[in-house]
Formats: sequence, C-alpha cells, structure tokens
Amino acid sequence: MLAPCNSRGARNSASGWADTSNVTPQTAQPEPVAPSAREGALTEKTEAVESAPATRPWNDAPLRSKSGLLIVLAAIGGLFLGMAGSGSGFTVWLTAIGLPILILSLVALSRKWACEPVERLAERLDRAVRSPRPTVPHDLPTERRDDVGQISRAIVKLAESAVRDYHQVKQLRRNLETRVATSTKAATRHLRRMAMRDPLTDLGNRRFLDETLEDLTKTCRSTGTDLVCAAIDMDRFKHVNDTLGHAAGDDLLTFTADLLRASIRRDDCPIRVGGDEFVVLMPGCSIQQAGQVFKQVLQLFEQHVRTALPPDVRPSLSVGLASLRRDDARGGTELMNRADENLYRAKRTGKGRVVGA
Repeated sequence: MLAPCNSRGARNSASGWADTSNVTPQTAQPEPVAPSAREGALTEKTEAVESAPATRPWNDAPLRSKSGLLIVLAAIGGLFLGMAGSGSGFTVWLTAIGLPILILSLVALSRKWACEPVERLAERLDRAVRSPRPTVPHDLPTERRDDVGQISRAIVKLAESAVRDYHQVKQLRRNLETRVATSTKAATRHLRRMAMRDPLTDLGNRRFLDETLEDLTKTCRSTGTDLVCAAIDMDRFKHVNDTLGHAAGDDLLTFTADLLRASIRRDDCPIRVGGDEFVVLMPGCSIQQAGQVFKQVLQLFEQHVRTALPPDVRPSLSVGLASLRRDDARGGTELMNRADENLYRAKRTGKGRVVGA
C-alpha cells in the first residue's frame, strides 16, 4: 500500500522534479592508488623512525650535567642514609649495607653514562686509524647530543678534510711526477742533441758520425740503396786564422756549414769532424748527382771568398767522394777510407776540386 503524498510533493512530481531536500548526498569514493616506490620507501623510513625507541635524554646529556646529577644523587643517598640511621637503632647496619649499594649504583651510572660511550668511540677510532689510507669513519655516534657526539662530529670533519687533502696531494704528486718525467725527457733529449752536435756550426760531430755511419751503411746494404760519403777539407784555412784572426775563421766555418745544409737534401747528414774537416753522408744518392752538388758548392764558396775576404786570402774546398755501390765498400769505415783517399788526391792535384765523381 502506497503512502499518500502531500500536495507539495504531488506538485513536484507532476512537474517532473524529484524532492531531494531530505535526501543525504552520497560523495563518490576515489579509487585506491598504489603508492609509488619512492613514496613507499619514504613511508617505510617514516614508520621506522616513528617505531624507533626514543633516545633517553640523560643518555645524551653533556658530561657536565651527568657529573652534576651523580653528585646530587650521591648527596641525596648520603642524606637518606644519615636520616634513616639517626631515626633507628641500626645505624651501623644501614651504613654497611646502604653505602656500598649507593657507591655501586653511582659507579654503574657513571660507567653507563660516561665510560661506555667513550670506550666505544675509542674502539671505532682505533679501527679507523688502522686503515692503510685515510677514510671517513661513518660509524661514529655523530647523532648524540653530548660531548661524545661533539667529538665524533669534529673527528668526521677532520677525517673528511684529511681525505680531501690526501686526494689533492696524490693528484699533485702525480702531476709533479708527470712534469718531472717530461722535463727529464726534454733535458735528456737536449743533452743528447748537444752531445751529438757541433756547438759552432750546429752540424753533427764526430760522435754523431761514429754512432750513425755503421748503422746507416748496414741499412743501405740490406735495402740495396747506394750511399755516398763526401770528405771535405778547407784549403789554406790556417792562413785565414793567421791573417784575419780566429773570429774570421769561425765565420768562414759557419758559412761553410750553412752552405752544405742549403745544398744537400733533408735526409742527408752533414757532419763537422773537427777543425776545417767536414763529412756528408748521402743515402739514396748516386755518385754522379753528388758530384754535381759539390761542384756547385765549390763555385758558391769561391764566390763568397771573392766578396768577403781580402785578395791575398783565398781559401778553397777540396772534396773526395766514395760510393758504397761503386767502390764495393764492406762497411762504413772502408767507405770513409775511400773518400779520404780521393780527398788527398784532390789536394795533391791542385786543391779546390772534386775527385771521385
């Protein structure tokens, strides 16, 4: 059986609108969202912190406060024993029993509050000190608010500074070793070059010839390449020194070295053997090409003498050539001897000429 409705409800129904004035609205419930991994980790961390036991305030109190508390407890205990003994007839028994209990309690508290934290700190520091390289001891009780915590935080800061200094010193040492090695190599190269070069003309010297001739001869023989050796001597050089001085003689030697450098190829080796004697090693060059090169050298040297020296001073160059292939020399020494023989022949036949081309 339907309940009668009032006129207002009838009018609302007739107009097509429902009466919602007495109906409680229902809010749509959001669907549960699964927490992300980061939120889950933060939740677990928060729960762990909340579930962790609260630190007892007197355990982290400064040593000054702990010492003061122990003194107060000792005074209160002594006062209690004195009052208890004076009000009863068992003063000796109370003192004999209560005083040791009071002392043991105070010792236990002092060990718990002061000695044990310091001993644990000393053990951790001892483990950190035994490490072969500086490390930061992360297991120190830096979260404590007492003197042990202050010492631990100071030690951690010092350890971090020591680690930074260790790595900086290590890097500086590595850089220093690199620079020393580079400088040593450069100095070695410079000294070797100085030992192999003539200081006046910057040509190779006798030592350079001794260390280069045999190896170069073996290389040319093994590859079937010809090697030309030119022995050069300056004629009447002593007259230049006696007439114009040693400075003029040095200038003439320097000019001769520059002339040889400018006339030969990059792979050729010009050498000042000593005094006014020169040697040029020319690998891969034919004896005919070498003869043309040194004939031009003699012409240029003669032109320089005419323009730079007085008419009564007329030095010249004599050149003796030898070829590894043509003369069938068995080594560098024999090749040099053949070139010296042609040089002496040039000097005996008039000087200022090329023999052996």
